[in-house]
Amino acid sequence: MKLLPNEHVLFCESITALAGYIRKLPAKPRTLDELWADITRDASSWPSRVSLDDVVYALDVLFALRQLTMLDDGRRFLLRQAQ
Repeated sequence: MKLLPNEHVLFCESITALAGYIRKLPAKPRTLDELWADITRDASSWPSRVSLDDVVYALDVLFALRQLTMLDDGRRFLLRQAQ
């Protein structure tokens, strides 16, 4: 996956799109494993295959944009409430 889409990378295959998809998930405390299970579930509506690395990069983008907060235990995070 690439960070941004271009003429060779579809939007659904970009880290930016994956970060947006993650951002739309319900705001509840979760671990990376829980998020990974939600995204890779067969019923997931994400159109392309996602690796764990891609999810971590998308979380990095959300953290940099202050859309994700690490909780005190250091294992869980909380997505900001969508407005």
